[in-house]
Amino acid sequence: MGRARRSLARSHLRTALGGAIGVASGVGLARAIGCNSSSCPLIASAWAGALYGLVAGVVLAWPIRNVNGGKRLDEEK
Repeated sequence: MGRARRSLARSHLRTALGGAIGVASGVGLARAIGCNSSSCPLIASAWAGALYGLVAGVVLAWPIRNVNGGKRLDEEK
């Protein structure tokens, strides 16, 4: 299980899953709380909520590159 988890953490499958979760939550938020006026453009429609959720999900799930060569930060050099 450890190898699969590390592989998912570095793959773009994680990014796609984050985007899908973001779209679903953005549409859900727009449907549940959405407003009819133009005062809240992010959740005024399901399309806007989906786009906002997609961007937020992709940004949060983007794989992070290991910049210290796999060493822990508290290890001595």
